[in-house]
Amino acid sequence: MMGSMQTRSLIPSLWLVAFLLLSACAGERRPRSDDGDGAVEAGPHRVDLGPFADGAAADGRTPRPEAPVCDQYVACTAAVTPAGLATVIAAYGEAGSCWGSLSAEACAEACAAGLVGLAALPGAGIPECARCNERIGCADSLLPACVDGECLACDRDAQCGGGACDLARHVCVECLSDAHCAGSAPACDVGTQRCVQCRSDMHCPATRPACDVARSLCAACGADADCPGSLPRCSFSGDEPRCVECLSGADCPSSAPRCASGGPFEPPATYTCGPCRNDLDCPGDEQCEPSGCRPTTCADLPASCGSHLVGGRTLECGTCTGGTTCTSTSAGHACRLPPGTSCNSNAPDSCGPDMRCVWAAPPNPASAGFCVVDVARTGCATFCSYQYGTPGLDGARVVGYCEAATSYCGPRCAMGATNCRASEICTTADRSGVGSPRYCLPL
Repeated sequence: MMGSMQTRSLIPSLWLVAFLLLSACAGERRPRSDDGDGAVEAGPHRVDLGPFADGAAADGRTPRPEAPVCDQYVACTAAVTPAGLATVIAAYGEAGSCWGSLSAEACAEACAAGLVGLAALPGAGIPECARCNERIGCADSLLPACVDGECLACDRDAQCGGGACDLARHVCVECLSDAHCAGSAPACDVGTQRCVQCRSDMHCPATRPACDVARSLCAACGADADCPGSLPRCSFSGDEPRCVECLSGADCPSSAPRCASGGPFEPPATYTCGPCRNDLDCPGDEQCEPSGCRPTTCADLPASCGSHLVGGRTLECGTCTGGTTCTSTSAGHACRLPPGTSCNSNAPDSCGPDMRCVWAAPPNPASAGFCVVDVARTGCATFCSYQYGTPGLDGARVVGYCEAATSYCGPRCAMGATNCRASEICTTADRSGVGSPRYCLPL
């Protein structure tokens, strides 16, 4: 009952201390004297401890146990709020009331709380008011290191549970150097202060010898030079770099020119070489065949003459002779005589593709023919004409016949003449073959 009453009597005193702390001015603590006269020096004052000087209260209360934090609380109060010193001594001094009513731990905690309150007041930035010192340790297990009067996480590696103490910040980190790392993460990333697989190739095993520095992971390769001849390219796609057969078609042979590197509407990438599917899988000047890619030839263009740029390569397809020139036609590039050039009227194809050699009207087997542009085979009227042009003869025409059933425009011909093509017959418009005029019409 007495202990309970004393505890209750202490509470108003603590409120009084708080009031005095907030209203007092700063001071400077001097070392406590021990000259036996029952007084201590605190700040500019020499404080008489009165009945507490001999370590026991006048009423015979038991002296307190050793409590450095309470000694510091008394000294800090004397320096910062001297007006409240007597009250603090009465509660927490050598024979203060707290020691007879509460446990030593509870009294020490109260003194520590008082120091925290004083720390917010002007003038508290002095050693007497520090939260810790060589006599008073740090009670918080998470902040066990006393550094310049402050309780911090660490001031040595041993306080970091296997990690390292960053002395610049006094915090525990995983590592500061490789010496703090081991096992599957033997390297220290000093930027993040974390242990990782690697920061260079020296940290990696022979089975995964290359360090992917960007991801701090050991991998099969970091460049093509790390890969064997059977898998010569280093691919950085996926979870980690690995050696593969190809990255593009340029890495594949002509017999298997397509690299399965994935992409939109493509199967998942395997980075292996396989057969071509179309010309797009082949180099620019090659074409896809069942046996693989092969170079383009003049027969593929089609072209029987001229120079042609195919996939960055110039393809020579022959030189024209006999007055012919290499001309682009609907069938490709071919040698042909210019329109209006004299030709052998009995050789209808001597002028070249898209042209024919015809007689001028009326047909005369003894006369030379003229090269004319073969007219369209559709949409012609009852009679059609072939136009040719030579110097002095521009605009001249030869008349043909348009067969309604086939919309075929056939040039004039004569019985027994051979100026019709192999696919034509020289006959009359009604195909009776009787009379004239006659025209080259399809068989």
